Amino acid sequence: MGFHSTTTLCTVADVIALHRRAVEIDEASFDPDGIAVDKAHAAHTLRAEVKAFKLFAAVQCLNPEDVAAKVAYVLNGSVGERTTLMECLTHEVYGGHRTQDAFLRSLHVAEPVTGTAPPG
Repeated sequence: MGFHSTTTLCTVADVIALHRRAVEIDEASFDPDGIAVDKAHAAHTLRAEVKAFKLFAAVQCLNPEDVAAKVAYVLNGSVGERTTLMECLTHEVYGGHRTQDAFLRSLHVAEPVTGTAPPG
């Protein structure tokens, strides 16, 4: 999955996988001591990881399983070993409270429309 084809991603599972891959790529930009091997490349991979996280935060849940997956990912995931995903929700680099608000709105699953009007 490329970072530039994110408009074709539509499921929670897709954006979680995209973000996980972005984290792996970003982490590969650093040596074991946490020093960027190539500062320009590390800056690029960080931007891609942030973009993937914002997409993850905003993608709409369609069912309770999506909600559970997003919440579990935020509670258990991290960006490398430095920052938890929970911290990312309000960190300015990741969009601050706008990202947190988008995440919270995305958890709402609307009642299915049945096409019939309620009785009278």
